[in-house]
Amino acid sequence: MNTEPQPDPEDGAEQEAEAQAEAQAQAGQETQGAHDELARLRDLWARHGRTVALGTAIALLVVAAFVFHRRSVAAAAATAGETLLASRTPADLEVLIKEHRSAGVVPLAVLRAAKLYYDTGDFGAAQAKYAEFREKFPEHDMSAVAVMGEIACMEARGQAQEALTRYGAFAADNPAHYLAPQAILGQSRCLEQLGRLEEARRKLADFAEAQPDSGWTPLMRSQIKSLDLKIAREKQAAATDSEPAPGEPPGA
Repeated sequence: MNTEPQPDPEDGAEQEAEAQAEAQAQAGQETQGAHDELARLRDLWARHGRTVALGTAIALLVVAAFVFHRRSVAAAAATAGETLLASRTPADLEVLIKEHRSAGVVPLAVLRAAKLYYDTGDFGAAQAKYAEFREKFPEHDMSAVAVMGEIACMEARGQAQEALTRYGAFAADNPAHYLAPQAILGQSRCLEQLGRLEEARRKLADFAEAQPDSGWTPLMRSQIKSLDLKIAREKQAAATDSEPAPGEPPGA
């Protein structure tokens, strides 16, 4: 199953979110409430969800999270916010986290650092950062993103069985969460990695049947078609292996 990121939809959404965050940092105004921003984020996912892989989806979430951060009037918080926007490497963010420990942007800096570690292929460091966020900020609005990011790192590190269990737990505990479809997709990917193609297909089919109008359903159906081809090839290969060689009597 192809999990390569499709950059174009993400790039546009990320630029839009960064522009909004920068404008609000300069104006020193409070952003809209977290609930309104989460609703807008769900709309973005509904429009672009077909091509958003988990890794790049986290990037979108982390940047969009800055939009609903309530800017502090304190000079230290203002500086931290500007630094967060300007940070482009994990090292930049580690400095911000160390120097502005009490600033409100620190949780977002931890998330962004985790994503940047993930982008560079350092899945161990990314997983540690997501775990750090989850432990330090368990009540934060973006805590579910950290949970899913941590599981994605496990999957990327080849820990398919553990990731499968964690994805399943997230989906079961948060059936109405906007990240629940990503957990279903994650379960399917892990099952496929484990060679359990029929189960991987069933996970997607169950979601598509239960939520035919979801923005994620077209992606689920596309992945079902891909799995159907793999299942058919496996059956064909098995049938070929069971056929007797030319000149060999059946059952020999």
